[in-house]
Amino acid sequence: MSNPTQSTTPAAPAKRSKTFLIILVLLVVGGAWFGISKYTHSLHHEETDDAQLEANISPVIPRVAGYVNEVRVKDNQQVKKGDTLLILDNRDLSLKVEQTEAALTTAKSSLGSARFSTTAANANILTSRASLGSIDAQIEAAKVNVRRATQDFGRYQN
Repeated sequence: MSNPTQSTTPAAPAKRSKTFLIILVLLVVGGAWFGISKYTHSLHHEETDDAQLEANISPVIPRVAGYVNEVRVKDNQQVKKGDTLLILDNRDLSLKVEQTEAALTTAKSSLGSARFSTTAANANILTSRASLGSIDAQIEAAKVNVRRATQDFGRYQN
């Protein structure tokens, strides 16, 4: 009786290893098929995920245009209100200030000339008024002379 039991025991592990090997081969083939199909699908289709980020980002809007001389912050550095972020080249602005100051000086000079011209014009008006009075007196004297000459002419004719 011990002989028949020994003959059935070695057959069971061989059957198990065959089944395990078949399942393993099927899993490898199925995994390979799945991987190849995913790879070929990814060559022609693109997948994206929708995401949303939250951050405290504020736009930097300059008051004046210009070229940057120096940047005083590093990438992703946190800054506070009032921090100097960068230094602009002020040559263009200095030139504009000088031009504006020159225009102001010219305008002040023109204002002085206009005031002088106004004073001179007022003096000319006063002189003209005085001359007008003198001319009026000369006209009256000429009228008197005309009357006298007319009377003298009338007397000499008679």
